Amino acid sequence: MRRLVALAGAALLLAGCGLSDGTDTASPLTGAQTADLSDLSSCLVGTWDLDVAFMEGALLDATQASMQREGLDGTIMSLMFSAVQTTTFTPDGMFSTSLPLSTDMTMSAMGHNIPVTYDATSTGTGTWTADVDTFFTTTESSDIEQLMTMGGEPLGDLLDALILLPDTPTPVVCDASTLTVPFDTYGTNPHLPESLVFTRQG
Repeated sequence: MRRLVALAGAALLLAGCGLSDGTDTASPLTGAQTADLSDLSSCLVGTWDLDVAFMEGALLDATQASMQREGLDGTIMSLMFSAVQTTTFTPDGMFSTSLPLSTDMTMSAMGHNIPVTYDATSTGTGTWTADVDTFFTTTESSDIEQLMTMGGEPLGDLLDALILLPDTPTPVVCDASTLTVPFDTYGTNPHLPESLVFTRQG
């Protein structure tokens, strides 16, 4: 059982690291119809959602690969994953973000079907800066509340806080409905997209 616990933890950690903490951007704006969208700073102001469902494929592959490396004759019977990051940028150059994660998985190994769950909410605050066409954030505080269980037994913490926003000047494209940010780890995993597309609320 301890061996399976380590494998599941490593798989989830690999999926999180594939995204990297602090490398994606979101920027929404309330009342987008009245904003000066030709100016990046004005365009960014508001609240944006980022669906990171693509992590499900990365998580499935990482878990299966971990089992194979350990020589375990097992398979992932089922996996359900959901996560949407919501980020708000204010006109005074501040941001706040929240990323709830929910994972339910059934592993079949060593003759047993073992349920694994991982639920977490990652939050952060800080400042943002925009130039003509580039944008980056500086995280001032971050936290994560998390619970992982295997076979109904609680396990230890798994991830550090995930904040999917660029922490170096990054060229972005912002309009009335979407914010597109290049994914700087694109190509490291076949499930990771070339860019992240945030959708403006409201």
